Amino acid sequence: MSTIDQGIEAICAISNSSSSGLIRTERVLPEESPLLSWKWKITKIYRTADPFSRTGDDFPARLFVIFDKPAEERSFFGKLKHSLIHLFPGAPPPEAALAYVWASATPIGSIIPSPYTDRCRALVVESGPGRLGRWMTMRRNVVADYRKVFGNDPPPIAGIAIMTDSDNTGESAMSFYGRIVFLTAGSDG
Repeated sequence: MSTIDQGIEAICAISNSSSSGLIRTERVLPEESPLLSWKWKITKIYRTADPFSRTGDDFPARLFVIFDKPAEERSFFGKLKHSLIHLFPGAPPPEAALAYVWASATPIGSIIPSPYTDRCRALVVESGPGRLGRWMTMRRNVVADYRKVFGNDPPPIAGIAIMTDSDNTGESAMSFYGRIVFLTAGSDG
């Protein structure tokens, strides 16, 4: 839901033992616009979150950067799988996804592998209750973070997604996401 919170245009995501998310497709070349800037605010953390297990894989706020290899760089089986997926409704799975997360207790800088797929990893950029209810401005170098998390250069960016989820912990949250933009290196934003 779109709203104004403390003078900031935002999307409010509410999760009650569920997931709340929004995807935007946007083609970005990481080497041309390596910086990602956004604002977010959460209202609570989860008591029972354990991001290293399926039963606790919930975050009050996640921002995904979704990557996809160009068709000419896919293997034969990768091309076949990608083509078959397009026969069914819904978006094809990404080549990779890097999730920036506000964790409940996991230390900042931690890399969390998804308990569901090896194509997604989370990087903790905020953690704990210390800044609850406060707007935080985040700025990350997506190329450097991708290299740190996946160990190689990133493919083109296919989109971004925001997600507030509590479906595994059975808890609830209300989080806010402000403006999300890709910037060129050296940009003031």
